[in-house]
Amino acid sequence: MNEGTKSPDVDLMLRCISLAKSSINAGEYPFAAVIARNGSFFCESTNKVRRNHDVNRHAEIAAISKAQTVRGANLSDCTIYSTVEPCAQCSYAIRKAQIGRVVYGLKSP
Repeated sequence: MNEGTKSPDVDLMLRCISLAKSSINAGEYPFAAVIARNGSFFCESTNKVRRNHDVNRHAEIAAISKAQTVRGANLSDCTIYSTVEPCAQCSYAIRKAQIGRVVYGLKSP
């Protein structure tokens, strides 16, 4: 976490934003998701839609998939951080994974 803040939410969102910026260099849409457990980083992903030629590889879904591989289907003790408000597809995945909390940067238009 960044030394300057005392908020895990701020630190994890800054990590998410930084990750999204780095995905631009890979020719990807600038979206990212970070999953934390008890305020500590757990896993992350960028959007993989262009890279994988798959409209289903949103950052949130890719991060949830990684987290479930490690921890199992129930992520109720986790928080997902997203650069943008999750779309309907991602919201469904978040609900099915039982993620306890969602924090996002920009509201979807």
